[in-house]
Amino acid sequence: RYGGRVDQLFLGKDGNVWLLDVKTGRLYAEALVQAAGYVMLIERGEAMDAEILAAVGCVPTPRQVDRVGLLRLGQTTSGISQFYIDRKDLQPAEETFKLCRRLYDLKRHLEGEV
Repeated sequence: RYGGRVDQLFLGKDGNVWLLDVKTGRLYAEALVQAAGYVMLIERGEAMDAEILAAVGCVPTPRQVDRVGLLRLGQTTSGISQFYIDRKDLQPAEETFKLCRRLYDLKRHLEGEV
């Protein structure tokens, strides 16, 4: 179980399912790790609400995400930057997410012991 919310999940004109995460600050590696966590949830059919499902015309079942996009919108300027990655290249970010989640769980366990 973890928090967060997918900003946008949509079916592209090319038939690919895209996950788009919008950021207002700089694009850090952590944003890709967060997006990888969202992809894992979506592909397991978890944490999907009706609005997101309606956007891609599907029911709450596992759904393959084909591409991930990170979009940075400037807070004080009109600057926009973007980063895209194919699903097959997301493995390092997924492993990082899993390790971070494991560390979080271990820390919570230790805190219960003290």
